[in-house]
Amino acid sequence: MRLPTGFRQPPAILIPVSVFLLTGAWFYLPDILFSAPRGIHFIRQTDSISFLMNYGRPSWSFLDPAVYSLREAPVNGRAAAEFPVLYYLLALARNTIGVPYQALRSVNLGFVLFGHVVLARTASRWLGSMIAGTGFSLWMFSSSVVVYYAANYLPDAAAYGSAVAGMCILTDRLEAHPSRRAVGTGLALLTLAGLLKAPAGLYLLSALGVVVLQAMATRKKPDRFTLLTGLFGVLLCVLWHGYAILYNKAYDTHYFMTWSEPIWEMSPAQVRSTFGLITDYWWTKYHHPTTWHVLLGLFASCILLLRRLPSRSGYWLLFLIAALAGYVALFFRKFSDHDYYMLTIAPVFIFIALWGLCGLRSLAPHRWGLPILSIAMPGLALMGLLLALQNLERRYAAADAFTVSTALENRGQAVLQAHAIPLAERMLVIGDPTPDGALLFLNRKGWAYGPKERVPLDSLVTLGAGAVVVLDPSDPMLPGYHVVAQENGWRLFLHDGDNR
Repeated sequence: MRLPTGFRQPPAILIPVSVFLLTGAWFYLPDILFSAPRGIHFIRQTDSISFLMNYGRPSWSFLDPAVYSLREAPVNGRAAAEFPVLYYLLALARNTIGVPYQALRSVNLGFVLFGHVVLARTASRWLGSMIAGTGFSLWMFSSSVVVYYAANYLPDAAAYGSAVAGMCILTDRLEAHPSRRAVGTGLALLTLAGLLKAPAGLYLLSALGVVVLQAMATRKKPDRFTLLTGLFGVLLCVLWHGYAILYNKAYDTHYFMTWSEPIWEMSPAQVRSTFGLITDYWWTKYHHPTTWHVLLGLFASCILLLRRLPSRSGYWLLFLIAALAGYVALFFRKFSDHDYYMLTIAPVFIFIALWGLCGLRSLAPHRWGLPILSIAMPGLALMGLLLALQNLERRYAAADAFTVSTALENRGQAVLQAHAIPLAERMLVIGDPTPDGALLFLNRKGWAYGPKERVPLDSLVTLGAGAVVVLDPSDPMLPGYHVVAQENGWRLFLHDGDNR
């Protein structure tokens, strides 16, 4: 369509930008995007928020992260896990302009949507249609796991979005005459992914492997800028995760997993049990069943039509499949009850699917190949999104014993302030099976014990435990304490000699 003189054709990138913004609004507004932690893996959500909330209490040192739980991190809560750059920046924003911790949901969602917009642009270029490319990206977004964690508190979402965007930029730009800015941006995104989640460093290592293997095949020296920038990214990842291991060791905390749990250390019964959970339950949460069938066909086409793919696709495929196998072997145990471990390897399936489509696209005549893709991709996306929306509602609606501490959300801090309990006072929480849940809503450091756990009250008082919060229906023996406040689902106890 010709536009009137003086008007410009809007850029095509506005199509995926609009599609993903509308999809985000459809799935996460008005309530999810601004809500406190909810749904499955509530424990890990509150752990992530704990890092954010404990900067500036008292230390603003970036390399001195901490959480609320003194039970898991006994030295003033000091503990380390993922690279805390997002937590630190949001903590600064909280301290200066009052940004609430719920903004972490929006930040993680921004990374995921950015990754899928970049994926839509790359897929559009490879498939020859912006509609097909945007539909493909939306189809990959329709995974129930991606949809649930995209607007959540776990760092896996930001790592996933960074990995997808970085891989798109590099697979595009490394084909021919890449600009340093583009390659540097792609490698920086893959480095961030590796910093946020150590196993996501597999994409950065794969990129370096592709550069080296291509240079060997063409008998040319690898591009020096790409090689040095990539190695610098690997060094940063190694330094941070090495620091986190030493930091946790120095402060006697072993709560955050900084080690692998390889499949060869599992018993045959454990392997069968985990594999059964994946095949009988989790696989339909990773993707729609029809999507898995299509992905299997695309993987076959990717192998059979390898010579019709872009020149470096074979090298990428080799390294990504090797990385996928290594990741699953090292963390297989976690797939039994941690569905978000799938996010780390989801980009592998994305690019295998895209290369498979490219191979099929090369066989189809232009006049009917594009129309089929432009119908099939949005159709598969809509099918997956409808299932993902149902699973999203189920995950937030499901009853969960771990979320009992949400009873403290609205009134917890107000009651503590009314009884003049300072922020620095250490709390004891009884009836909370999570390390940081109740302490987050109370915004105090301390110790949390589950409903049936033995509470070493005398020892904790010696360590500085002051006020006690009891979540119903727990009925502990607290000699020397009396109730000073009773709310819906919890009670506040103070020592008999405490007149606050």
